[in-house]
Amino acid sequence: MAKVVEQTFPVRGAHCSNCLRTIERALAMVEGVRRVSATLDDGGRVTVEYDAEVVTPQGLRAALERVGYELVIQ
Repeated sequence: MAKVVEQTFPVRGAHCSNCLRTIERALAMVEGVRRVSATLDDGGRVTVEYDAEVVTPQGLRAALERVGYELVIQ
């Protein structure tokens, strides 16, 4: 059974709406991700709903690093 988690992470490097779309697309393509919403609030944040049995926050961070952004895991 899926272990669905929703977390909000700070994102470094996002400056505009194009950045947000790139972040959302990159994370949406990750296996196990169900929903993504990025915003420029507080310097850039992304809320991700994902299956914790399929992907980890480190996997999400790796997906963003491939497109030039940094997901901050606290």
